[in-house]
Amino acid sequence: MKRLCIVIPTRNHVDYIRYYIERTGEALSRYDVDLIIGDSSDDDKIRDIVENSGNRNIIYKYYSDEVCRDGEQKVFLMFSELALEYEYLWLCGDGYVPSLDNIFPDLLKLMEAGYDLVS
Repeated sequence: MKRLCIVIPTRNHVDYIRYYIERTGEALSRYDVDLIIGDSSDDDKIRDIVENSGNRNIIYKYYSDEVCRDGEQKVFLMFSELALEYEYLWLCGDGYVPSLDNIFPDLLKLMEAGYDLVS
């Protein structure tokens, strides 16, 4: 089981995702944190950005409108799918870009202490 996954639900926010990947890509690799982008966009632009990033810690998942009627349903489905793969799931909006270099050392201490919820 991997320790931490950042989960980003998105739809048609190509520029946000591009910026997010540019700002976090190296830190994701350095700390071995996965970033899963749950996309329900009208085109393949976000998928292409993820695939072209070349970062194995950035994972693309597509959720069609038929499967997820709204954002809350998408988040629920994403968490249900990922709960057995990761010890911690961190829900982030596509407009918020955390500085993993600033946050991760303290976050790691809390995770190692075994808290059920870290906020």
